[in-house]
Amino acid sequence: MTYSFLDAAASVQTADSSVVGGFHRPIVYLAGNSSVSGTVNIGTMPRVSVVGAVQEDSASADGDYGMFALGVRNDTVASTVSADKDYVGLSADSAGRHLIKPFAAEEARIEGYSSTTSTSQLTLVPAAGAGLRNYITDVWIANTGAATTLVTFKDNAGSILGYTIAPTAGGSNLPGLAMPIRTGANQTFDIQAGSPTSILYVTVKGYKAP
Repeated sequence: MTYSFLDAAASVQTADSSVVGGFHRPIVYLAGNSSVSGTVNIGTMPRVSVVGAVQEDSASADGDYGMFALGVRNDTVASTVSADKDYVGLSADSAGRHLIKPFAAEEARIEGYSSTTSTSQLTLVPAAGAGLRNYITDVWIANTGAATTLVTFKDNAGSILGYTIAPTAGGSNLPGLAMPIRTGANQTFDIQAGSPTSILYVTVKGYKAP
């Protein structure tokens, strides 16, 4: 069912209505500089929309309308949802600052630990999955051998992602990275020593994301 009405600019608009309990209940449209005074029973307004709402991917402009988003004070940093992909309110601390976790959620954490004595390519982190990449944020290398070696970071597609030097009886020079090392989509994170050594220990940490 549709009906016509005049908005605040005296322009004719068309609206439809919903059926609730067997009765047609109009959807309320707000247009122009319309205002509401007095007491409003929300139970009589099943849906509210704004005429001329901003469309997806449209550029922002002066005069655009917006809606006030409420957050939830969350002192215990507890989850406010019960299942994956549920809607959730923004969480904030007692001062109203938004609670965020750097990089990614705990479920996206990746880690790899291994050791090698050869120059063969070694996988430390498996492929992240379709459409996802591995982002390496921390690397620790310990060389117990008698010779300094070059260490190359690769993925299983053969792409070179970076290099570091592992000095004899010491560690590499990149425990924390300002810019994460990123693999290709659905690719592993591998290392390869340039020369054999008694034992080369490697630890990496990071997260997976698109």
